[in-house]
Amino acid sequence: MLLSDGAIKASVPTLDAIHLGRPVVAVDVRQTIERQNTFNNAFDIIVRAGNITADALADYLTSHADLVIAPEVGTYNWSDFADWSTIVRRGREAAIKVLPQLKAHAI
Repeated sequence: MLLSDGAIKASVPTLDAIHLGRPVVAVDVRQTIERQNTFNNAFDIIVRAGNITADALADYLTSHADLVIAPEVGTYNWSDFADWSTIVRRGREAAIKVLPQLKAHAI
């Protein structure tokens, strides 16, 4: 079974996956949050607060995984498909780096 909720409830559904009684391998593809010192309006501040909260939640959720694969894709937006081949390559490279650990968790 593959669990994903499109980040509506959780960007990485590790807590739901734990209940299946199998090793949990999480893939963390969140965007990097850059430092920001100025805001144009209150809406920008609210969005920023939401992004920071989502990032903290992702830290918490990935901490419950047996293994985390984290490709270097933080500079890409979730809807950035223009450079998809680079994104896929980075995901493949990140998985290859943890292949021994991934094999250890295989059932």
